[in-house]
This record gives sequence, C-alpha cells and structure tokens, in this order.
Amino acid sequence: MATESAVGSASGNKAILVDGGMGHMLRRLGVTISGPIGSQQRFLGVALANTEKPELVTAAHRAYIAAGADVITTNNYSVVPATLGLVDVLELPSAGHYVDADLGKLVGLSARIAREAVDAAVSEGVRAVNTVRVAGCVPPLRESYRHEQVPPADEMAAVEAVYQRIVTALVSGGVDLILIESMSCSREAVAAMRAATVAAPDTEVWVSYTLAEDESGALRSGEPIEDAIADLASAKVLSNVSAVLFNCTSAASITAALPRVTAALATHAPNVSIRVGGYANGFVTTDSDGGGSDYCNKCTPSTYAAVAVDGWVKQHGASVIGGCCGVFPEHIEEMRRQIDL
Repeated sequence: MATESAVGSASGNKAILVDGGMGHMLRRLGVTISGPIGSQQRFLGVALANTEKPELVTAAHRAYIAAGADVITTNNYSVVPATLGLVDVLELPSAGHYVDADLGKLVGLSARIAREAVDAAVSEGVRAVNTVRVAGCVPPLRESYRHEQVPPADEMAAVEAVYQRIVTALVSGGVDLILIESMSCSREAVAAMRAATVAAPDTEVWVSYTLAEDESGALRSGEPIEDAIADLASAKVLSNVSAVLFNCTSAASITAALPRVTAALATHAPNVSIRVGGYANGFVTTDSDGGGSDYCNKCTPSTYAAVAVDGWVKQHGASVIGGCCGVFPEHIEEMRRQIDL
C-alpha cells in the first residue's frame, strides 16, 4: 500500500527533485543519438552505452547528482527487446550479439551503474548519506509516444511478463524505487503496474504518463487522465502507487493535467497519500526528425525552473519535479536553487 515516500522523507517537506534526461545527457557526452524522435533506432546507442561506454553513463549520473537531484534514474529506458533486436539487424560491428536472455543482465547492469555512482558521490563527500535515491526505469516496450503500438488488451499478459523481468532485474541491481514512465495509454500503465506489484511488492512505485501536446491534459492515446486513474483503481493497483507523474511532454501540457489528476486521485484514492508532479521535455516538439535544432531555445534553466517550482509546486501542489529529454544538469541545478529558497 502506498505510504509517505521514503524518498520524500529525506527531502523533508520540499519537493523531490528528479534528474534530467539521460539519453540527451549521454548525447552531450558523445553517445550517438540519431533517427526520428521516439524511434527504437534513435535509442540504440543509449541502450548499448551501459556495456560499451559505462564511464559516460556514470559521468551523466554524477553530473545530475552534483546538480542537486534527489533521485537519479537508471539508464535502461531503451533496454527493451525491440531495441536490442536492432543490434543484429543493423549489423553494428562493435556491439556484439544480444539474445533475449540478455535483457535482465543489461537492465541489472544499469541499476548497478547508478547505484555505484551514488555510492561514489557519498564516499567522496559530494552528497550526504541517504540524500540520493536510485529510480529503476520501466519504459514503453515499443517506440515512445506511439500508443497505437501497444498490444491490444488480450495480448497484455505477454507485456506484463516482460515488465516483470525488467522490474526483477532492477530490484536485484539495487534500486530504491520503481519508476514506470512515458506511458502513452492506460492499459500500458496498468500492465506495468501489475508487473511491479507482483515482482516487487515491497518496493515503492511511481507511475508517469506522457501527454498529448495539445495541452488538453489527456494521454497521447486521447484517454482522459481521469480514465487512466480509474483503470488503476479497477485493476486494484492504485493503492500501491506512491506518485502519479507526467513526463516526456511539454511543460504546458503538464500544467493542464496536474489539477485534473489531483481531483481524480481524490475521487479514487481518498485515503491514500499519492504524490503528483512532472518532468517535461526541453524539445520544441516531439514530431520531428531528431536533429539538434529540436531543443527549445526558450527552455533556459531559469525559465524551466520557474514553471516547475512556481507553477507546478506552488500553484498545483506538485511534490515531485524534474526534467526529461533536453533538460540538463544546469536546469536541475537551478531547480535545486529555487526549491531551497
């Protein structure tokens, strides 16, 4: 059953600050990201970084830790069967050969790298003990934002089975909580939440949805957030959720959705303490060819932090904030500063 967040207890009454986007931070550090935004191909280099360039993954985590993040997220967003299957398809010379059985090993590795980054920061005096937690990422199994690629209801048992493998590997690797993120439709989130409940019944779980860019507050599937919350309740897993968040979407869409999700939670879980919040993209749009020009020039650290802290936290009661794709350590550092004022 959801209780007051263990992560939150380390932050007092302040908002919990999550890190920024790992994929784009790795791109800044030299990992190749190419292809249409949201595609499996685009994320392949990020998936392989854990094994081929682990020092860059560590450096990315350490940058967010130094910036003041309370939570860092494992680098396994793209470590899913559909992405790993591209290694052989694209005949990459240095990537080796990956089979289905490697999924757990590679996910577990991402958890260990993140845990080691936190432990190193503590041992070096960069951060105090128990002030940084590791969130284990549970991502979409197909392309991001593409709700139409989520299997139909009668095929979701297979999806749940893969999610159970991912969650099991994350917990074995030492994560502190499970972060189900970028869910583009309700049944995808329900499947992931069911898997987490089975595979990690004693681990805190956050669920995060990606929203339509029309600022309607609906999911990318068009489903109202109220229906998504009702579906979690109907599946009898809502009481196991510690936070409902929004990510990988525009800041304006998150602003529109926050009051709606707060009201929905009051209806369906009136006696359960569930946090709300968001971590937006720093993109102009998600509908593009993935070039560097997609970064939003107006998304400066100060402007983004103002939206998140003054808007989401102070006006809409958010208690978990951070950044997604295109939000970097300098944004997190400014958010930390404004939270601590």
